[in-house]
Amino acid sequence: GVTIVEGVGWPASPLAHDGDTIALALALETDSIILVANPGLGTISDVRLCAAAFAPLPVTVFLNRFDAGDELHRANRAWLVDRCGLNIEVDLDALTQRLQSRPAEMGTS
Repeated sequence: GVTIVEGVGWPASPLAHDGDTIALALALETDSIILVANPGLGTISDVRLCAAAFAPLPVTVFLNRFDAGDELHRANRAWLVDRCGLNIEVDLDALTQRLQSRPAEMGTS
């Protein structure tokens, strides 16, 4: 099955006096990370920094409120796929399908 634990803020944002989201992911022996990101201005930097913070865990990025008609959203998505090789989803149904149909990639069993 899949267990989802939501962190707050960036990976290094404290969740308690003694740990952040990275520490929580490590303590839970997380198999993979789903990173929810804004698709607009600043997305590339934010996603790259967050994905790097969770390395070497596999990261799938969900671009929340993605608008296919927005040139910046499309360009950011393409850059993250083409240059960073990240798995990007822009539709919640597609993300759910990825979770259900690709257990090895998402670290589920």
